[in-house]
Amino acid sequence: MKRLLVVLMVLGFVGLSQAQGLDLGLKSITANAGVALPSGNWDTGFVVGAEANIGEVYNGVTLHPNVAYWSSSYSWDYSGSSDTFTLSNIRIGADGHYAIEQVPGMFAGAGLGINFVSWNWDYFGTSTEYSETTFGFDAVAGYEFMVGNFGAVAAGRYSTSSYSTIELTLGLKFDMAK
Repeated sequence: MKRLLVVLMVLGFVGLSQAQGLDLGLKSITANAGVALPSGNWDTGFVVGAEANIGEVYNGVTLHPNVAYWSSSYSWDYSGSSDTFTLSNIRIGADGHYAIEQVPGMFAGAGLGINFVSWNWDYFGTSTEYSETTFGFDAVAGYEFMVGNFGAVAAGRYSTSSYSTIELTLGLKFDMAK
């Protein structure tokens, strides 16, 4: 049901944008990687993802659909046994980015995402798994800059869901509008 709602929202948005005469299309794609810092006792994990810029939707706000995967774990030893917890998330969402005119390349924004969270607990030779799907809100800020002939993006994201997370990433931006 949640997936159907998201598809209907996307189709409605695209239809509305066409009716408004917006110039939407694939402007750029960014591939990124970095560190994930989930709330709680989790160790620093890794995050990989991608996002697309599909154009301006309202007065300097650009729409950025995105997908990311992160994973983290922690373990401890007690009484001669060790437990290992592994937490992972696949986030599919969209952000609105607003360019901060006073600092060229700087942006800030917010968005919504669907989180497919799963964790695994290995203890005493037994494994337990759990998963859930939740909606989350994201706040994002970053800076776009050039590295040689490539565009790059350094970004930070705070994502809320059942496991709130801070993600710090660095990505390569590929301009598709040329």
